Amino acid sequence: NIKGIRQKSYDGQASVFISVGDLNAYVESLKKMIHVSLSEKDTLSAESGLLRLGTILTEDLRDFRLANTTLRECVRLALLSGNTYYTAHAMANLGWNFYRENMLDSSLFYYTRSLKFSVPSKHIGVSTNAFGNIGTIYRDLGNHEAAVKYYTKSLDQARMTKDWYSMSWIYKDMSDMYLRANDTSNAFRSYVHYKQFDDSLKLTESSQGMIEARIR
Repeated sequence: NIKGIRQKSYDGQASVFISVGDLNAYVESLKKMIHVSLSEKDTLSAESGLLRLGTILTEDLRDFRLANTTLRECVRLALLSGNTYYTAHAMANLGWNFYRENMLDSSLFYYTRSLKFSVPSKHIGVSTNAFGNIGTIYRDLGNHEAAVKYYTKSLDQARMTKDWYSMSWIYKDMSDMYLRANDTSNAFRSYVHYKQFDDSLKLTESSQGMIEARIR
């Protein structure tokens, strides 16, 4: 019954399960981590667990409603504790959750709200993602001028941190946008940039994969 130990243990177990691809065990470990953290009023650990649980529910184990309630709870706790990182990150993931349901207005709302916390606090990874996804929302809405504006902001930030992953998907989304507009010149240029960063990313992931294979 030593406080502060159990949630760290469940946190570590979750990391092991996600590394070997056991997503169900990963989720169960996070749920236990959250439960213990809340019972001990360990807000930071609870926010971490809620963010990770909400994120997996927007992706591989998709559950729109559960992801929505989980991430909202993360935002609520983060606002109470004044943690701008978890506030901004959870709001951005809420934006992605709504985007996957094609609920663009709600998605735009949460990505914009995320920027109000990530930009002043210089959480560049979060704001890079939000700017890029706002660009894609405007692309889908047919507002290409606004899309380019936000894509450019995202790329500027991604260059600062050498975020090849963000640069890769943003250039791919831009290429798709230009293709729809029959602007083949800009589509080609954007696609060349996409391939450049995507190839670099794959090379990095291949090296990382070898390291992880040795660990396993």
